[in-house]
Amino acid sequence: MKMKNTLPILKAGLLTMILLFGATYASMAATFTATTSGNWSSSTTWGAAGPGFNITGTDNVIIPLGVTVTLDNNLIINNANASLSVVGVLTGTTNLDITAGTLSGTGATTVNDLTVGAGGLITSTTTAVITASQFANSQATLAIGAIVNVTSMVVLNAGVVQLNTGGAVNLANNATINMAGGSYSILGGGLLNLAGNFNLMYTGTAAAIGLETALAGLQNVTVDLASASSQLTMAASLAVAGVLSLQQGVLNLNGNSLTLNGGINTAANGSIAGNVASNIIVNGTGSVGTIAMAVSAPEINNLTLNILANGSISLASNMTIDGALSLNGSSLNLNGYNLTLAGTFSSVTTGTIIGSSAS
Repeated sequence: MKMKNTLPILKAGLLTMILLFGATYASMAATFTATTSGNWSSSTTWGAAGPGFNITGTDNVIIPLGVTVTLDNNLIINNANASLSVVGVLTGTTNLDITAGTLSGTGATTVNDLTVGAGGLITSTTTAVITASQFANSQATLAIGAIVNVTSMVVLNAGVVQLNTGGAVNLANNATINMAGGSYSILGGGLLNLAGNFNLMYTGTAAAIGLETALAGLQNVTVDLASASSQLTMAASLAVAGVLSLQQGVLNLNGNSLTLNGGINTAANGSIAGNVASNIIVNGTGSVGTIAMAVSAPEINNLTLNILANGSISLASNMTIDGALSLNGSSLNLNGYNLTLAGTFSSVTTGTIIGSSAS
């Protein structure tokens, strides 16, 4: 009687062991090594079935020296223990998204967009060269020792991109750095190299302007935060050689000076917050745009206009000037808003205020 009861139990236990072994075997890491140059999607490239374009298991993909694999579709790596080792060449006009996992090796990787998620890592060595149109990071601390060439945009969504010894980010001429809540740090001899001029964007959760504005070659600055009330605070004076575009959010001068050399575009949800220690200097030629002060902080100390060719700037809100308004032959178009002069008014040449009354 006991044997009859025991046999089913033994069978059930054996079946459980078989199932557990099967599950463990299925979850074991698979290794895919490219054996000849070709497309990622081709089984010939791997000598058998390839790794696919959505890696969610603990797979290891290896491209050895002397082999070139063409990435003919977007690739997502999304497992902390997955890895892509490029010792040869990985190339394509598609995207590589390392949501979780590791990109390593000493070879060359060329893609359109390279995105590193919160669980992604790049451990490629100093001999590795990574080239992308856009490079985006959300990793808390992404330490880079490789050479990363970016032709269009660097997006710092979160965390810190740390450039270590031998590591470098080379930004092409007129490329953009998008400060979207992250930052960069140069430690141990790493380099941020600019081929010429560059632009800055502040989007998403960006809250402060940092050392990036001190880099030589800054042209256009765009502020497009999460909401109209989100604030981007200046820690030092800022000079914009190109155009300042306030799409959404508040640029808080924080007692510093803002110099506009190429104009300003202000959308309905964009504004500037000043105080009695803040100054605005506007240079340029012709009509240089519109300026709007935040309703809660419409004050500045001095407003200085040096706009050539009888140029002008228009208000898009009320403004209070506690110090001096200097026109220098330029025009300030009130545009239906109120200008309060709490300090002095100076017109070095023949400055005018368009829209004012005789009084």
